[in-house]
Amino acid sequence: MIIFNYVLMCLIFGTTFLAIKVGIDASTPPFFSAGIRFFIAGLVLFLWMVWKGKARFSLLLQKEMLISGLCLTFGTFAMLYWAEQHVSSGIAAVLSATGPLMMLLIQIIFLRQKVTLRSILGCIVGFIGVVLMLLSSINISTDVWWMLGMGAILIGEIGYASGALYSKRVIQNMPKASPVALNAAQMIYGGFSLSYCLYLQRMCKWVAFLIEMRLDRFFT
Repeated sequence: MIIFNYVLMCLIFGTTFLAIKVGIDASTPPFFSAGIRFFIAGLVLFLWMVWKGKARFSLLLQKEMLISGLCLTFGTFAMLYWAEQHVSSGIAAVLSATGPLMMLLIQIIFLRQKVTLRSILGCIVGFIGVVLMLLSSINISTDVWWMLGMGAILIGEIGYASGALYSKRVIQNMPKASPVALNAAQMIYGGFSLSYCLYLQRMCKWVAFLIEMRLDRFFT
């Protein structure tokens, strides 16, 4: 069952980048599709854990859930969904595979933790494997937006790595809380933040439009 669940997780997660690209190509607002996806998934999972008696609604009031949601879900997928407007799903998958490497760098540079050679080799081999699998579908460009998209994904992976390390500490500090419930709670916050980001984006467009109208009237 462990091997089966691991393979199933890889198959489902591996289609994430393609699904994002399909949604974006269909003109779905990136922040809206990301926000709805994670908010609904987190809410359903959290309610199921409450029904099973493994979580309480008071867990949603913990600031740790908000911080985890902002780093893990919002920071990672806001960048990823926006970037896939300008880069291919293959490039997005390769750059997202740098997440474990980012975690190692944070542990070594900022947390001053020792990591084993086995962990380093595992991350490098895994990253090379992703590159080799997607090599034929990688489209390289020198467009400015393409480069900004790649940079955004890397920034998002830094957020993912930071959130993963922080969540590990949260799990240790909350031994009685179910890790599944903790993950569901952070997805709720992350999904809500993504949806609110869409609202802010539209508000900025309206403000820019009104300013432009004012300027046109002033100069005419």
